[in-house]
Amino acid sequence: MKVGEQNGSNFIILEGIKPGERIVVEGIQKVREDAPVTAKTTAQMTAINAAPAAEAKPAKE
Repeated sequence: MKVGEQNGSNFIILEGIKPGERIVVEGIQKVREDAPVTAKTTAQMTAINAAPAAEAKPAKE
């Protein structure tokens, strides 16, 4: 993979990934060869990360 410029927290990928391919962008330290991976979209990760924060808020009386 050839990485180009950074734009905020995003990187421009110049070569090495075809349209529709998925890559690991979070939790890469846990990835092992031939290990199964459960792919999630950005929207799914946002919902997962927002859920614990919503549960932590005290209920209004």
